[in-house]
Amino acid sequence: MCVRCAHSLSKWAWEIEDQSRSGLAVRVRERFRRLRKYVVRRGWHNRKFIGGLLRWVGRFTP
Repeated sequence: MCVRCAHSLSKWAWEIEDQSRSGLAVRVRERFRRLRKYVVRRGWHNRKFIGGLLRWVGRFTP
């Protein structure tokens, strides 16, 4: 398995685990996930100036 796939699987595992949990940390992670999906949908991660920063931040968020 490549590193990118392992990273994606790790993020998906957190998502699945959070479905059966509640609490502040779970809500914060869910907001980050929604924000990430919104950024990707809008294509902001491919922008020239801000894209690199968004991709860098994306590596360190749940």
